[in-house]
Amino acid sequence: SRAMNYNNDYLCRVFKNHYGISLKEYINNEKILAAKKLLGSMDSTIKEIAEILGYTDTNLFVKFFKYHAGTSPTQYKNRYR
Repeated sequence: SRAMNYNNDYLCRVFKNHYGISLKEYINNEKILAAKKLLGSMDSTIKEIAEILGYTDTNLFVKFFKYHAGTSPTQYKNRYR
């Protein structure tokens, strides 16, 4: 929003009106999709995948993933690899 010289709230409102979901929801969905792709295709550790996705705390990534995906990253990795 800063780069485009718009107010944060305005851009979030326009995004939601256009796409039907909030910007935060969209970003969370994209992070979960990226995490699932990485978990299913890489031999990396959960910590490495968390770092790739921008998490400095692996525990926060695990909580985030479990909340949004309904399973832990380890369980997902074991199930879909």
